[in-house]
Amino acid sequence: MDGFCKTCECKSKPKCGPICRKFCPNGFVEDKHGCPICVCKPPKKPVCPTIKCGKE
Repeated sequence: MDGFCKTCECKSKPKCGPICRKFCPNGFVEDKHGCPICVCKPPKKPVCPTIKCGKE
């Protein structure tokens, strides 16, 4: 190199549309630009297995 430092340029955040007013307990799905769309994320799988009480 000839004494100069390489610099990188940060990408600006995309302009997202209006925010959906629907409630999603797990948040919203994001589009290819990282913007939330008005579709709920599916529920997360439980960490612990479900325990059944009583007779089987």
